[in-house]
Amino acid sequence: MKKLSKIMAGALVMCSFAAGESAAGNIKFEPQKTLVVYFSAGGNTARAANLISQNLGAKIVELKPVQPYTNADLNYNDPKSRVSREHDDTSLRKVSLANAKIEGWENYDVVFVGYPIWWHDAAWPVDEFIKNNDFNGKKVIPFCTVYSSGLENSDKNLAKKANGGEWLAGKCFGERPSEKEIKEWLAKF
Repeated sequence: MKKLSKIMAGALVMCSFAAGESAAGNIKFEPQKTLVVYFSAGGNTARAANLISQNLGAKIVELKPVQPYTNADLNYNDPKSRVSREHDDTSLRKVSLANAKIEGWENYDVVFVGYPIWWHDAAWPVDEFIKNNDFNGKKVIPFCTVYSSGLENSDKNLAKKANGGEWLAGKCFGERPSEKEIKEWLAKF
């Protein structure tokens, strides 16, 4: 990851919260009814998720693949690495999670879903969580971290895979979001 970070450092990060798209306006975050769920490969999404959770007093859950990704697995520059093989062969992208179902899921009204961007889309380990839960009656707020590119259509693609829910416009943070960025974003709700 350090090698990738050095390669990507200085790359233009084109993250945006589309102009005119408010997150939904005036969402009330009740700590006991707000959940932050995330998958993180290199720690950046974990940082964003933890800052969101801390600022809202929300419960946080890390999605954990049954077969965790190693640093070698995450070497995007190696065509034989796990992520490269999964990217090239979509049949390999079904990543089993140790916790695809969340205890007390029915108690949450607002769910933040965090992920890194892999090849212009949400990292596929998140897919199993999305497909295994009923989002009906929930507001879903996607967020991602990137080295380069941007949100792309990752939020819309996840919404298409989901069973229901009110999916709000996603937010893309750069490589290492600051607490100030998180607070300013949350204040828009």
